[in-house]
Amino acid sequence: MKGDTLVRRSYYGPHLTCIKYPQTLAVLYKIHDGECGNHAGGRSLAQKALSIGYFWPTMRKDFAEYARRCDRCQQYKPIPVLPAEEYHPQNSPWPYMQWAIDLVGPMPTAPANKEMMIVATDYFTKWIEVEALSSTKEVDVERFIWKNIICRFGCLQSIVTDNGTQFVGRQITAFFAKYGIKQHLSTPRYRQGNGQAEASNKIVLDCLKKRLEGAEGKWVDEMPGVLWAYRTTKRRSTRETPFSLAYRTEAIIPPHITVPSMSIEVGSLDQNCRQMRINLDLLEEEREKAIVQVATYQQQLTSYYNKKAKIRQSAMIRIPSPVSIAISMQMKKTRLKPNAKINGSFQIPQDSLNCHNMRFHGIMHKLTSLIH
Repeated sequence: MKGDTLVRRSYYGPHLTCIKYPQTLAVLYKIHDGECGNHAGGRSLAQKALSIGYFWPTMRKDFAEYARRCDRCQQYKPIPVLPAEEYHPQNSPWPYMQWAIDLVGPMPTAPANKEMMIVATDYFTKWIEVEALSSTKEVDVERFIWKNIICRFGCLQSIVTDNGTQFVGRQITAFFAKYGIKQHLSTPRYRQGNGQAEASNKIVLDCLKKRLEGAEGKWVDEMPGVLWAYRTTKRRSTRETPFSLAYRTEAIIPPHITVPSMSIEVGSLDQNCRQMRINLDLLEEEREKAIVQVATYQQQLTSYYNKKAKIRQSAMIRIPSPVSIAISMQMKKTRLKPNAKINGSFQIPQDSLNCHNMRFHGIMHKLTSLIH
């Protein structure tokens, strides 16, 4: 006992505050659905509750049941598919050294005609930066990198992008050269080779879908809450939150205010300042542990992922032939509305055949024109 509060010793860190119903329900709601909630799974939510200082005997079961009964979690649950390529992990030895960047959209029209968003992810801390855009020119990408990455985290060494004109034009290339940034491009054959960016895009979009509940035009207003929830949730690859790897301390989130924990009730300003200085001295060691954890996780993931990979082989197509095509995100109206996964059947036109070969993008142009 600490005064009138029942506490439990923790292997994780400081003493945990033991709570009961209806306090447990308030914590469940705040962590899963609240301002800092990202509709994560049961284990992730239980870890988050432990990390901020709460405990009750059935917390993991309660979080799993709560997530399983969430309508929005069920509605937007991803459909498993076989990967088309083997997994090729990439690492960064130090925070903010290498970033993945990508454009996502079109999104539902928001105020100021913002229909796109640019997403950047640090390979080490998994920190995500997002900004809504009304245009996607080179100058917009340059401004985002300058304001959200360089001015906040310092000059980066390398950046991974796709082959979009916004990333390979003369102006942005000159910008990279000015700050000594090496650019790595995903292959035209497999644009999803920028795996870190694709993973971040999926997380951000899934979180937005679950939070908007039909008001898609408010996605810009919801974005800060989505990022806050992501940054304060432990990532499986590092076993740390992006916030703690960046600042070596955990953020105070709304459940702390609703149901005060021991760290809030007992802690003092002087003690907090002293502990933060100690944490900063130990930050380098924690980051080295994260590097080892990421390498271990990627080895396990590579083995598991490659077992399921179904490598796509080139195939001869007879002309004319009926085909069905998967509807890419660019062909959907917006990224926040559910649509059919495929569209077909179509005939490949005879005039798509070149005298020597048949270019796929030409066929796609003709098929797209048939759709529209």
